[in-house]
Parts: sequence; structure tokens; C-alpha cells
Amino acid sequence: MATTTTMDAAHDAIVATLRDHFGDKVLAVGAYEPANPYTGDLTETLETPALLLELSGFRVSEDDQHQIGRLACDCSWAIHCVLSLSTPRLQQTLAQLAAAVVSLVLPPITTDDWTRGNLWGLDDAADPPRGVSASPNQFSPELNGRNAWAVRWDQIIYLDEELPA
Repeated sequence: MATTTTMDAAHDAIVATLRDHFGDKVLAVGAYEPANPYTGDLTETLETPALLLELSGFRVSEDDQHQIGRLACDCSWAIHCVLSLSTPRLQQTLAQLAAAVVSLVLPPITTDDWTRGNLWGLDDAADPPRGVSASPNQFSPELNGRNAWAVRWDQIIYLDEELPA
């Protein structure tokens, strides 16, 4: 039977890959969580540069990838690349950070491996990314002194059909 994973494991694998790849060049890597409207937690303490992963939605793949025992979820992912408004040449630097993230999501094709796209260590529980793009995020008040670009892509993740424990 083909490999499956969980949403938690897929999310954790992408975050771990970001941390490993960028190391101490990025001060915060983690999940995109909206700010607490009462305390302002997260956004007030968020150090930049930051990379925040968001699963913005998914649909069940209607292609033949859906097999007995695993659910093919076509996930829409976003990595929010966040910098302080005090960053010199802010928009150019945001674009450069987004380009570095794009290169991780969709690395260049090598001569010995024609598969293009990061599987995040999930092996055959993930298909290569598709539709990779980067653009400025709409201004969000909760960014509180920060600006962001988002790198977006779609990727099929194969989940076990069982309910989580």
C-alpha cells in the first residue's frame, strides 16, 4: 500500500525544512496564526525576518490519485515572508526573500533527477508542488509594523482515511 501522512506531519515537515534550509538567517519560522485580538500575542512579539506557513484550504483530488486507504487532498499552501517596515529597500528585500522560498519549494531541475519540487521528506505521501507563485500580501493591521509577501502553491498530500486519534 502507498504511503500516507497526516496534516500535522505535512505541516511539521514543511516547517522543519524551512528551519533547516534558512537556519539563523530567519529569526522566526512556524505556523501562521492570527493574532489574539485581546492580547495581540504573536504579532507584537514576532521577530523578523519570519516565515509563517499557512494551509489556506484543500479540496479532494478528483483525479485517479485517490486510492483505497488514502485520501488525495489537493492542498493550497502559503508561506508568508515577513519583514519589519524598517528594512532598507523593503519591497526589493521582500521579493528576494520570497524568491529564496520559491527556490526551496520548487528547486531547479538537476540532470540526475527530473522530478521537480520539494516533497518535504514525505516521499510518496506527497506529489510535487504545482502553480508556485509569489506576490505581496494585502496589508493586514495585525502585521503591526511589518510587511509581507506570500509564496503560494498547490500540492497533493495523501492522508490516511482514518479519523485522528
